[in-house]
Amino acid sequence: MRKSRILLIWMLALFLTACSSSDDASLPNVQEREREDAINTEQMRKENELLKERVGNNQKRKDEKDAKEQEDVESLRETLNITFKLMAAMQSNNYTYLESVSSPNIEISQQNNIIISKLEQGITKYLFCKTLA
Repeated sequence: MRKSRILLIWMLALFLTACSSSDDASLPNVQEREREDAINTEQMRKENELLKERVGNNQKRKDEKDAKEQEDVESLRETLNITFKLMAAMQSNNYTYLESVSSPNIEISQQNNIIISKLEQGITKYLFCKTLA
């Protein structure tokens, strides 16, 4: 009986030694994986922040581009409206309106029904001449 107790204790000690040494061997691997996971998580966090910043910058550029395009459309709309008003005034011989919107280098001749453009001070050139009637 004594031999069986000694054998049983010896087997139990061997079993516990074998179990503890395999746990100790896997413990560094778990710690190494956790450390690598922490490093990967930090890298992903930094990359995520960078991507968020890029998306924000792209959105700002898009908003600025949209605002510029909207401004261009409004400017074109105003130009076209003025052009149509000028054409209607030319057709109806509305010299008052034409003179009110013309620049200082434009002369309107009611007698000849023409628009004269002055290129240089004191020199009149008929660069653009349009019959009003």
